[in-house]
Amino acid sequence: MLQAQPNAIAKEAMDAKKQDMVSLGARLIERGSAVKTATQADNDSAAEHSVLSLVVSNVSEAYSQCLAWMAEFVNAGGEVVYKLNQDFSQITLDPTVLVALFNAVQGGKLPEGDFWQYLRDRGVINPEKTDDEIRDELEAQSTGPALDDDEVIPNGGKPSNP
Repeated sequence: MLQAQPNAIAKEAMDAKKQDMVSLGARLIERGSAVKTATQADNDSAAEHSVLSLVVSNVSEAYSQCLAWMAEFVNAGGEVVYKLNQDFSQITLDPTVLVALFNAVQGGKLPEGDFWQYLRDRGVINPEKTDDEIRDELEAQSTGPALDDDEVIPNGGKPSNP
């Protein structure tokens, strides 16, 4: 009985492509360990982000096109909007900027919504919360301990005048 030998050339080629894609993907997000100047680090970061941003932009466009086709298939009206976040920089919460922004809100120079968006972007406030939800939560919580002079002490005095 004769049996055909398996042809592993196609599988080997696919495995090689897969390994190439894995190494390319790892290179997109892997940081170098060499000591660099601040300018070199900024340039490397910008280059990494530009490649990654291009990939994310292409994926976002592909999803948008696919969703548009799906909407057309089911005769759905309206515009299809799909956008992936392309901001890959590490966001830090700078206390000096935070204080300055808070003072600007207190002084009426910055809308609360912009301040809340700053806090959303840095993960302090849940990004899903709307400005109205944040405002409602702030109004619902107590502003501090109840130190009003409304409490009557049994001997007839008040807390501020014992």
